[in-house]
Amino acid sequence: MLDSTEAAGSGLGVFDGAVTATGGGGQLTLSTVSITTGLTVEITSGSLTMPAS
Repeated sequence: MLDSTEAAGSGLGVFDGAVTATGGGGQLTLSTVSITTGLTVEITSGSLTMPAS
């Protein structure tokens, strides 16, 4: 796993925003925000707004 500085320098995209459980209003919503080893995490929705060029 890369931190945001390493990811930005690698040419990989970086997504920065709120992560919430489904219905919580975050830009990225997960089936649960209680993540532990061995648990399957389901991304239920996501949104990304790009600035105008």
